Formats: sequence, structure tokens, C-alpha cells
Amino acid sequence: MADKHAHAKRCHCSGFEGQFSFELKDADGKVLQTVKNAADGSVAFEPVSFDAAGTYTFTVSEALPKDADEETEGIQSDNVTYDETVYTAVVTVVDNGDGSTSASVAYENGTMPAFTNVYTEKEPAPVPTPEPEPGKPEEPETPP
Repeated sequence: MADKHAHAKRCHCSGFEGQFSFELKDADGKVLQTVKNAADGSVAFEPVSFDAAGTYTFTVSEALPKDADEETEGIQSDNVTYDETVYTAVVTVVDNGDGSTSASVAYENGTMPAFTNVYTEKEPAPVPTPEPEPGKPEEPETPP
């Protein structure tokens, strides 16, 4: 039986421990694990065990919240635009011929997953300028 760890290199969300969730799915799209980011922004899934040699395909993605602003491009919630990238990981399990197996993982494009969420400050609401009452002349400001 071979074990393999799947990691998302970084979610560029250090300082926001546990704020973002990530999913490991099998080839059928079934969620196998959901984990949260660590304080340093790293993400690690529990080891996955394999009982037989073969090739296994998984995807790694961020668990996306409901879009709070459908008029703006991207999935957004609480001023954060979420990274919608889905990474493919292929795990190859090899029979070593001695009763053991070993596993290796290759990521699509040869790079380990890295997610970037973008936080945007809300613009303050404009302060309305009071309009003078009709029929009443504006009074000049007098110094205090």
C-alpha cells in the first residue's frame, strides 16, 4: 500500500489562518478532503492510500463561497475575489516487485498548486453635500 501527500504550495493568504478552504477531489469529482490554510499560507491534505498499482487523477481547488457580487467578474465574498483555478494532480503507484508499492505525484504544467485571493477595500460611501433650502439664500461661512 502506498501513501501520497497532496499539497497546495501556498495560498498567498498568510496571516489569515483557517480563513480559506481547499478541496481534494477524485477523478469523478467527489470531494475526498477539505482542509483550511495554515497561518503561513500553506495547505496540506492528509495522505491518500492506494491498494493497487495504477494511475490516479485528482484535482485540487479552493472551496468557493456563494458569489456575493454577480455583476463583477470572479467569485467574491467579504471583499475577497477568490482564485477559481483547478489544478490536476496525477499520482502514479508502482509495484516494486517485493510486495511494496511506491507513489509519485505530477502536477499539471509541472508546478505545485498556488492560489491567490485578492482583497479589495470597500470604497467609503460619499458624504452628501446638503443642498440649500429653496427660497433661502446661502449664508457664507463665518470663521470661528
